Formats: sequence, C-alpha cells, structure tokens
Amino acid sequence: MPAIIKPAQISWRHPIVKLDARAAQKPGLRQFGQVAQYLAPLFSTGLLASFYLATPGALTYSGLAFYSLLGLALGLTPTRGLAKSLRIAGAERRTGEETEKLRLANQQVDVLQGEKTTAEGKAAMHAQEEAKLRELVGKLQGRMSSMISKLKEFGVQENEFNEETFDGHNVFVKKLGQGGMGIVVLVKNLDLKGKLQVWKILLPAALKDPMALERFKSCEATIMANLDNNHNLVRFFDLFHIPRATGLELLRRSQLEEYESLKAVADSLPEEWPCIKMEYIQSPNLETVLTQNSRLDQGTAVKLASDIARTLQYVGRHNVIHRDLKPENIFIVPDEDQPDNWTVKIMDFGLAKETSLTEKKASLTMVGSPMGTPYYMSPEQWAGAPDIDWRTDQFALGVILFQMISGQLPFQGDQQLQVQALFYSSVATQILNEPPPDLRLFDDKIPDRLRETVEKMLAKRKEARFGSWDAVLDALDHSFRGSPLRA
Repeated sequence: MPAIIKPAQISWRHPIVKLDARAAQKPGLRQFGQVAQYLAPLFSTGLLASFYLATPGALTYSGLAFYSLLGLALGLTPTRGLAKSLRIAGAERRTGEETEKLRLANQQVDVLQGEKTTAEGKAAMHAQEEAKLRELVGKLQGRMSSMISKLKEFGVQENEFNEETFDGHNVFVKKLGQGGMGIVVLVKNLDLKGKLQVWKILLPAALKDPMALERFKSCEATIMANLDNNHNLVRFFDLFHIPRATGLELLRRSQLEEYESLKAVADSLPEEWPCIKMEYIQSPNLETVLTQNSRLDQGTAVKLASDIARTLQYVGRHNVIHRDLKPENIFIVPDEDQPDNWTVKIMDFGLAKETSLTEKKASLTMVGSPMGTPYYMSPEQWAGAPDIDWRTDQFALGVILFQMISGQLPFQGDQQLQVQALFYSSVATQILNEPPPDLRLFDDKIPDRLRETVEKMLAKRKEARFGSWDAVLDALDHSFRGSPLRA
C-alpha cells in the first residue's frame, strides 16, 4: 500500500515573525538582535555617505550630512524593532517556561495538600484510636492494680509479678525461709508454663563445710527421694547443681544480709552449688494458722496431730527420724480422702537422720551437738545424747499438740533475757527439768484422756513416752473417751 504523502505546508508569515519564533527557542538570535541594533545604523550611514561621495557633481557638507542621517534612520528603525521583537520573544518564552514551572509547582502543591489532608485525616483517626487504646490501657491498669491489691491482702508479694529471669528459665518470686544452713526460695519455671517450685540451696558457710555439703546431698536429698510416695509429705522433684553466679543472684534477690561481704570472696566458693527442687504448697503452714487463730478447737487439733503421727510412722518405717518437727514445717492442706476436712504436709528433712546409716553417713549427724529448733527439741536432743530415736519426734509432736490446744508453748524460757544464747539456755533448762503447765489452766473442759496423752508425749525420759506410733494414734483416737492409756 503506497505511503501517504502529506502536502507541504507553506507559511506566509513575515520574516520578523519567523525570527521571533526562532528567537523564542534560540537565545543566540536575541544576542544577534542586540548587536545588529548598533551595527546596522553605522553600516547604513556609511553606505549612503559613500554613495553620495561617489556621485558626480558638486559635494557639499549639507548633502553629506543629509545622506548620513538618512542612512542612520534607515539602519536604526528596523534593527531596533527587530531587537525589541527578539527580546520580547525571549521574554515571552521565559515567561512561558516560568508559567509552566509555576503550573507544575501548583500541581505538586495540590498533590501535597491532598496528601496532607489525607495524612491529617489519618492522623486524626490514629489519634482517636490512640485515645481509645490509652483509655483501655488505663482501665486495664486500674483492674490490674485492684487485682494486685487483692492478692497482696492474701500475702502475695509484689515481686511475684516480676517476670525477669535469673537464669534464662526461672523467675525469682520470693524468699520462703532461711535457716542456719540453707535458704528456701520460691521460683516460677517459665519452661513449665509458670509452674511454681521451691528451691533450697545451702548458705555460703555451709558450702565451705564438707560435712554440711555431704549431708545436704547424701542425706537430705536421698531421704526425701526415698519418701516420695506419701501424700502427707512435700514431694521431692530433683537434686541438681546451679552455677555459682546463679546461687549468688538468688542470695542477692533474697536480700541476704551478708551478701555484700560475699562478693569479695565469691571466687572462693564452689563453682557449682547443690540445689534441691521440691513441691510448692500454696496453703498456709501451721505456724501461720496458729498466729491467726491463737489456738484450734480440740477436735481439729487432735485430727491434725493424728495425721502428723501417721506420717511420722510412715517415715519411721523407712528408718528416718525427722528431728526438726515444728509448725513452720507443717502445712495445712485439704484432705484428699475427706474433702471437707484438713490434713497436713510435712517438709524440711534437713536435720533428718537415717537409723540405718553407714559408718560414713553416721558421722554426718554430728553426735553430741544439739540439733533442732529450741522450743521443740526433746530433752535428749538438748543433752546431745548419741541414741536419738523416733521418740524425739513424738516429744516435738507433743509440744505442737499442746500449742494447738492452749495457744501457748509449754516451755517458753525466760522472756526477760535479751541475749539469745542465755534465752535458749533457759528454754533448755525448762525442757530438761520442769514439767509442762497443766492444760486445764487454759481450758478447764479439756478431757482428762487428752490431757494425759499430751503429758505422756512430753515425758522427760523417752522410755516414759509411748512405745510406738500405733500407741500414740490409739491414744489420740480415744482422747475424748474414758478408757485408760496404753504404752
């Protein structure tokens, strides 16, 4: 198909107009117009003056001046118009360019204003959403504060809500207790969905004592592991080791008084510390119950004493003597067999003794050294007798039963003594030499059988106490009856 040939378009515009159009595109033409404005008049003046001089005839100055002025006029008029036209064309072009730039700038401004409007709208929407979220957070914080306040009323400490781990896996909750050899803390295991566990570690002084260290690992942990099948005993989970840094951090968070002095000698402590992990009992211990209630009714006291005796009987069958029985180590929990009643869980076998120890382990019991908690120690414990047996636990249970019934300790020592050693000596003197107060001084309606049972359990000579846990349980079972006690 033949190509379509468009006819040529012929422009009849004036040359000056064409120059204007070209000047609008080429700045060089505008410069040419400015030069021509001055050179053209000189050229035309010289040209006409030369023509006059070359003409035959008389020459006059007036004629020469006439032709010179005529040449100047002929050269000046069109070139000034041309230069002006070219300048105007350039100015119009520049004006057009600036106008186009202004138009584009206005478009950008419009776009930016639109975006600003949109952004302001979004910002306003976000501000509303943020205000709603802040209001919601405020309500949640208020509810959380209320919940924390209620939990504090039940004895939960504020740092129990701190989720900062001390070893990457466990969160320190609070210190549960501290003895002469060890410290007990509550931790939350994040790997087990926040399960609460009790950790017991030795204090630095005990860590440096080979006998205490061996006793903790070979006696206490082993005894707890062997007694793990009784629901009246706190369950043993594990014996493991923690790095020295972790142990020191637990002591710091437990606010141990001598922690600052320990930092200077930390390198002298073992690199790994043994730790016992055990069940956490959320119920109160008997010490807390007695503090809140002063004393218990006789039926509840006898029931709890029977549960303790039955648990100690189980412990005795495994050749173990507790030797540190006290209200602090006895937790009051719902009875699994009788949901409407309470029972006990016993913990802390740190001073427990195996009656079938090897010669090596027997040396760890430190024969001749009194061990226990002063108010609940038997006369033979205070005397440092070498033949401590299960009846020392019977004596401690007698003290606890007396305390539950009367709200008082049977042997309180001289309360006027301020020096601890002298005070404990007065407690020991009473336990070794003085009879317990008559329970009828606290309750004149106490059954004689119950009073006689407590007095027999608190006999100075262990041979005068009950001869078996079965006899203890039988006496407690018949506490409100008139049948005579049996040995």
